[in-house]
Amino acid sequence: MAERRRTKAQLVEEVESLRRRVRELEAGEAHQRRVEEALRDSIERFELAVQGASEGFWDARILVDGAGKYRPIAIYYSPQLRALLDLEDDQANTLESWQARLHPEDAPRVMGALCDHLSRRVPYYVEYRMRTAGGVYRWFSSRGQALWDEEGKPIRMAGSVRDITDRKQLEEILRQARGELEQRVEERTATLAQVNAQLHQDIHERRRIEASLREAKEAAEAAN
Repeated sequence: MAERRRTKAQLVEEVESLRRRVRELEAGEAHQRRVEEALRDSIERFELAVQGASEGFWDARILVDGAGKYRPIAIYYSPQLRALLDLEDDQANTLESWQARLHPEDAPRVMGALCDHLSRRVPYYVEYRMRTAGGVYRWFSSRGQALWDEEGKPIRMAGSVRDITDRKQLEEILRQARGELEQRVEERTATLAQVNAQLHQDIHERRRIEASLREAKEAAEAAN
C-alpha cells in the first residue's frame, strides 16, 4: 500500500512537473511570437524607410582571408540601390561584381578608402563612377560604417549610396564656364595690355612731334 502511495505521489509530482513545463513552453512560445512580431515590425519599418529614401543601402559581412585581407561577403543591396544600378533581382551581389563596375580610374582610390576604414577606422566617404547594368557610367557618393569585434577585427559594414551624377555634371559645366571665363579674361587682359602699350607709344610719338614743332617754331622766330 505504501509503495502504491509513493508511486501515486510520484505520478502527481510528475504530472505537476509536466504542467509547469507546458506553462514554461507556452510562455516561451508567447515570448517567441512577440519577438517575431517585433522583428517583423522592425523589418517593415526599415523597408518603408528605405522605400521612402532617395538613397540605396548596402550591408555586408566581413571575412578575413588566409592572407589577412578583409573581404566583404554576403552583400545585401536594397531595392533602391538595385534601381540606381539597374540591377535585376537575380544578379549577384559580390565584391568582385562591385569592383568590376567601378571606373578604372576610381577603383584604386575607392578600394584604398575601404581598406583604410576597415584597418585604421578612417571615416569612409568616397565619390566614384560606377557602370550601371545598361553600360553607362554614373557618379555616386557612398558613406559606410563598420563594426569591429573585441579583437579589433571588422565583422560587418553597412552604408548608403546616392546618385550624384546631376551634381557632377553641373560642377563640370561650372568648371568649363569658369575656364572659359578665365581664358576670356586673359585674352582681354592681353588685349588691354597691347592697347595700353600702343597708347603709351602714341603719347610718346605725339610728345616727340610736339617737341619737334616747338624747336622748328623757335628756330623760325630766331631767324626773323
